[in-house]
Amino acid sequence: MKVFVIGGVVSRPNDQKYKPQTVVLRKSMQEVGRTLIRRGHDLLICSPHRGSADIDAFRGAAKAFTPAQRSCVEFHAPDLEDTQQELDLLIRSLPQHRIRRFIHPVSADDRGRPNLMYSWLLSQMSALVRSQIVLALGGRTDGSASLLLPIAEAQQKQILPLTFLGGAATQSFERQRNELASRLADKKSSCMTRTAWLKP
Repeated sequence: MKVFVIGGVVSRPNDQKYKPQTVVLRKSMQEVGRTLIRRGHDLLICSPHRGSADIDAFRGAAKAFTPAQRSCVEFHAPDLEDTQQELDLLIRSLPQHRIRRFIHPVSADDRGRPNLMYSWLLSQMSALVRSQIVLALGGRTDGSASLLLPIAEAQQKQILPLTFLGGAATQSFERQRNELASRLADKKSSCMTRTAWLKP
């Protein structure tokens, strides 16, 4: 299964909440990356930059690869020089057959200046199309995640929005609250039915 991870810290680097958020992000996303690879899933991510959920999920995934596994990491990123350089540094320790790179054109205005939000959104849309599940954590409400998650909801993608960092993921959770509660209740009921015979 292809799992697309999106999000990151919500606060700006000069905010006192930024550092604690990066600690939470690192621990949670590295565990997510490890778990996905160990269970045979592919990890889809976009940003190799500091403060993204992507980079920590990748670092967790990189520690979990074994020769017997077929899992891989897909990077969907815009063709920005600094982004591609960061990506080169990040993946240099992994065998190339573990990495798939999808490089997307940079959106620009009529003066040729890059539109970063739309450039990232294009890459994220590519990952979204190829994924079966979206896992969202944090993400600034003025960033591309705040545009992508409503698109994913409209496409009825399976989305798991984790709320403990707030941000775009929490907004997605609030929009889907009733649907998520119903889905979890159905799974709980199904699980109770399957295990009822175990009771004395």
